[in-house]
Amino acid sequence: MSAVPADDADLRLAVAFVNTYDLLELPPDMLTLAVAARICRAHQRVAVGDRLDAIPPSDADRALERLRDLRDGLYRIFAAADAPEAAVAVNAVMDEQTLRPHVIVSPDERLRLTLTVPLASDPLASDPAASYPLGSDPVAALGAIVTGALAHALVVGGSGRLGTCAGDPCRCVFVDRTRAGRQRFCCQLCNDRVAAAAYRSRHAGTS
Repeated sequence: MSAVPADDADLRLAVAFVNTYDLLELPPDMLTLAVAARICRAHQRVAVGDRLDAIPPSDADRALERLRDLRDGLYRIFAAADAPEAAVAVNAVMDEQTLRPHVIVSPDERLRLTLTVPLASDPLASDPAASYPLGSDPVAALGAIVTGALAHALVVGGSGRLGTCAGDPCRCVFVDRTRAGRQRFCCQLCNDRVAAAAYRSRHAGTS
């Protein structure tokens, strides 16, 4: 039985970011720069969120396009059918980034290994308490964070711990934290929705 990846804030950030596309919502694509910034701040990446909010209007469309491309690549990791396919998917996303391992100090003074592109010209590059990948590009920073988190989750728990919801039409992603590793739905709502539909189907001819 594979290990369950740690309940890491960056991994939760990755899930929340990918799930900004939700087929149960109207419209399904909820991603904007403001939404991405809000998600970052909600998952302890305040500096990245602030930088996303600070992207000038002239660069906003291109930044949003890059975020959508990143999201699409991350989704393929969750949707992979097996370990080889997951490895190909995560490496494809990582190959699109200019990254290298980098040790940082988190606000609670723990050392953390992340993927980063430190820039000497970055005002945060000399800040030992910076808890996100250094660099002036917040889209690249977000990419480094979520890609690193998913790569670590795959190594620890295997591809079977990452999945997409079986509650058609929902295809939201999740990290399976069940002991048996058999989670099928992204949330209890989808679980209940599918169970209710199955119940109605079974009893349709008896009423």
